[in-house]
Amino acid sequence: MKPRHEARGTRHGAQDREIGLVSLGLAVIMMVLLALALSDSHAQTGSIVHDPTDMVEKYLELDIKGVRLDAISQEALAPYITWKDDPIWG
Repeated sequence: MKPRHEARGTRHGAQDREIGLVSLGLAVIMMVLLALALSDSHAQTGSIVHDPTDMVEKYLELDIKGVRLDAISQEALAPYITWKDDPIWG
């Protein structure tokens, strides 16, 4: 038969291992959350206010109407583009 202090020490050892595993699990969860917060993954959440296809359709509709052919009418495209001037091709 084992002495009483050894049995109690074994029980505390199991508790210490359990606490260690819980601490390790919490540390892993915190690291994953930190990595997600620092990455661009939040952009993939679908939090876009307007459907991007609506914007593309409106831009193409204006392009079909020839909005880009006049310097004056290019102001109508301002909400749909981020570039200042058209690129030079060739």
